[in-house]
Amino acid sequence: TRRPFGAYVEQEIFVPLKMKHSFTDASLAGAGLSRGHVYALGFPIAIDLPHERDRLPTAGLISSTADLGRFLVAQLNGGRSGDIRVIGDSAMALMHTGGAQSDGFSYAFGWRDGTIGGARAVHHGGIVPNFRGKMVMLPESGWGVAVLTNASFAVPYPIAPTSHRIADGIAAHLAGQPLPPAGSRHVVFFIVLGLVMLGVLAAQVRGLRRVIRARSAPGSRGAIWRASIVDVVFVVVVAAYAPRFAGASWLEFLRIAPDLAWWLAALALVSLATVVARFMRREAPQLDTA
Repeated sequence: TRRPFGAYVEQEIFVPLKMKHSFTDASLAGAGLSRGHVYALGFPIAIDLPHERDRLPTAGLISSTADLGRFLVAQLNGGRSGDIRVIGDSAMALMHTGGAQSDGFSYAFGWRDGTIGGARAVHHGGIVPNFRGKMVMLPESGWGVAVLTNASFAVPYPIAPTSHRIADGIAAHLAGQPLPPAGSRHVVFFIVLGLVMLGVLAAQVRGLRRVIRARSAPGSRGAIWRASIVDVVFVVVVAAYAPRFAGASWLEFLRIAPDLAWWLAALALVSLATVVARFMRREAPQLDTA
């Protein structure tokens, strides 16, 4: 169409389906846009992150559950909502039919074609660092589910239910399955995780103190390097590779996972200080008593 993706979606989907609270740019949403959150040791932290317009086709659209309800009606009704048609029946059926097999589902045109609660389900979700959402359709029964959250959580279900798992649970219930138990275990999980993180950091600090207070002089430079190899490798891995596991830069890593990022940074700094302390003790003059 030679139009930007956002402009096409606004003109060909939002306008005809009367999705008046859906946007492709955060600046257009105004005061109606919820504030996003990330979690640090289980506690939600409000954070304003730049709207990722370059990710619109995968996760950057802004909408409400009411508007997504209109969208799901059209999806479940052959591309039509009332007297408005946005796509033909055959094209919609093709869009929902999986053609590339994956783990537990077959990938269609922007949708996952699989089963939830024993029923055929066409579904997909989107994730950005401080928001999440998922839509599920049960074509055989005509149900559609949309769940949006103004928080994003990296910890997997069942420790911490996400919008994706909540949407799946509701869809499974509509398909005849019992609802999953309410609540989550993320509080206990994060208490244990926090204690483990604190214990590891404390052990690192104790190692640094032992180096500083050691009475005997360190050995040769080679011996110091051999004693420091684990610390050096750890610093390099944290500095160069830790954010890559989150698919982000260090600045983004600090924003989306502040607890893990600051903990790793603290461990790396203590390891680096330990290496420096070993070499400084070797260079310090050794005094003998006569």
